[in-house]
Amino acid sequence: VWVTEKIHGTNFRCGWVPAVPSTLFKKLLKLIGLLPKWEFVYGSHNVQLQDKWTYSGYVAEDVYAKAVQAYGLRELLKPGEVVYGEIYGTGLQKDYTYGCKDGETKLVLFDVKLNDMYVDCHEFFSFCAMRELPTVPVIYQGPFNLEYIKGLNKGDSVLEPTQKVREGVVVKPSQEAVCFIGRKILKFVSDTYLLKEPTDFH
Repeated sequence: VWVTEKIHGTNFRCGWVPAVPSTLFKKLLKLIGLLPKWEFVYGSHNVQLQDKWTYSGYVAEDVYAKAVQAYGLRELLKPGEVVYGEIYGTGLQKDYTYGCKDGETKLVLFDVKLNDMYVDCHEFFSFCAMRELPTVPVIYQGPFNLEYIKGLNKGDSVLEPTQKVREGVVVKPSQEAVCFIGRKILKFVSDTYLLKEPTDFH
């Protein structure tokens, strides 16, 4: 398994996905054969945004669009590539700035989908290294040991040691796998975090 630090910020995803004729205008474009095959989307679990087709900028000056711009993701990613991560910094989660200055936010990635399939851990880190994209810190790589791994959610953040409470850890098999409830992935949230006014519903 691979164990990475769980960073406490706001969920993020973006990438080039097959264009869906979800509006009357797009349906008209599809009808006349002008609907592009791919469209660039970004946001989070519950937010999906995309560029205005007649405008080269972004829909709004939001935290997701800022991450897309700051890391050049619209240009860096190719059709069928979608990245998932966490935006962290000031103004996002109480007491969890990870050393960011006032008004500063940063991004770390934790997953990649290629043509709607999650890639294995080693392929994910190779993908990000080739594109010089930041990733969540790897804390452990080896055989699954429940008690040992549960102990890894204690201590300072590995991403930024001045952040004195680690939110937790995420555990993935070396090779992507699914079971009867879906994708195989575990999250262990730190007791220290839970006792310190957690800002998510854990």
